[in-house]
Formats: sequence, structure tokens, C-alpha cells
Amino acid sequence: MLSKTLRRSAALLAAVAGLVLTAVPAAASGDYITTTGGSDISWPQCGQPMPPIDGNSFGIVGVNGGQTFSMNPCFRQEWAWMQAGGAAPPSVYINVDFGLTSDGYDSCLTDDQVCGAYDYGYKAAEFAYTRANYETNGGSLKASTWWLDVETMSNWSDNTGLNARVVAGAIDYLKTTGHRIGVYSTRRQWNEITGGWNPGSGIGNWVAGADSLDDFSRCGANLWDGAPVWVVQYLNWDLDLDQDRSC
Repeated sequence: MLSKTLRRSAALLAAVAGLVLTAVPAAASGDYITTTGGSDISWPQCGQPMPPIDGNSFGIVGVNGGQTFSMNPCFRQEWAWMQAGGAAPPSVYINVDFGLTSDGYDSCLTDDQVCGAYDYGYKAAEFAYTRANYETNGGSLKASTWWLDVETMSNWSDNTGLNARVVAGAIDYLKTTGHRIGVYSTRRQWNEITGGWNPGSGIGNWVAGADSLDDFSRCGANLWDGAPVWVVQYLNWDLDLDQDRSC
């Protein structure tokens, strides 16, 4: 994610325990209990102490090792960590970037870039989903929401239409799994990458850039018109921690 180069320290992790929210209203935002807090972690946290998590918080774990068709070497351990969260069922995110393949879902012609971009996204999501299930002995089949990490620090084409086809392919594969689907980004990055493509109102948003855990303004900063914002992310520089809060 946007802060995945940061490292956590044991002392700072102990301090964040007091910031985990305890309110558990009945309403929910996607699969997340409204206004509860959590953390997201991935491969940069391998070998580091993991954030506190309990029945009043939630966790989100990255499947990939920072790019498509790679694997987070600590996914299995981080998946186990997430089981203690009670404010939402376990959920995961997949890195997405630009690529082309002629050997995919549609068996594209080599010069058909629109088809090749779609197939690349489809196969990237299929790879992550299959590997996650393997690493957890089928446990990740119970993941509630599968997020797509779409941000400018990844490799993208100058052609926003092709980028949108990559994301469309990944979304369409995840639709075959029966899970909730969401996209992590900011509206600026989403517009820069996809040209403002609108995948519809059924895809949730996880919006980066909150100024604090109480910054509910980001709950209205959806990535495209009509999309529901389920989670916002706050980069806590003092704690070296990606913190999240449901809307």
C-alpha cells in the first residue's frame, strides 16, 4: 500500500493498542462493523511484530509480494494473525499493475492489446486467489472482501483505457468466486490510472489519505461516482503503521 516501505517497532506497536476502537454498532459498511478500527499489513512486515488485533478490530492482509504474480512470503502467518479480529471477517488485497498476455481467459490474438490487458488482470487475480488458498489450506476461501490495490507507484500504461481493462479483468475473475469485491486507491490515482472508469456501484472503495482515525470526510471521497466507501486508511507516521477505519 502507500506506506508499505515503513517498518514497525515493538514499542510503537504496544502504544497503538490504546487507539484501537471499541465501538461495535450493529450497522455495517460492507463486511466491516461501522466505525471500528484495524490495520493492514503485507510483505514489508515479514519478521516484524504485528499490530494488536482483537474482537473489536479488524485486519487486512496483502496476498502479493508488492506486484502481480508474486507472493507475500509471510502471507500464511499474517493470515493467522488476522483471525483474532472480530470487527470484520478476514479480508485480503491483491496488487494490480499493467501487463498483456495472449494466453489467458480469452485466448487473445497477440496484437489485441485490449483483450490482452483484460486477460492479464483476470490471470493476475486468479493467480493470487489460487496461491492464497494454497498457502492457507483453503482458509482464504472464507475471506469476506477481496480488494484490488490500484495505485500509481505500480507499473501502468500511458493508455488509461488499457489500464481500466486490466482492472476489469481482475474484477471479473473475483466475481466468479462469490466474494465481495473492493478497490483501494484515491480518486486522483484512480483517475490518473483508469481515466475515471466506473465499474459500478457494487464495488466497494477503500480510500487512502485520511488525516486521522476520526477523519470521516474520506468516507465521502469515493473513487468513482456511486461507489460506497467501506474503509478509509490513515498513515500513522508516529506509529509507523497503516491504520484503517470503517465508514
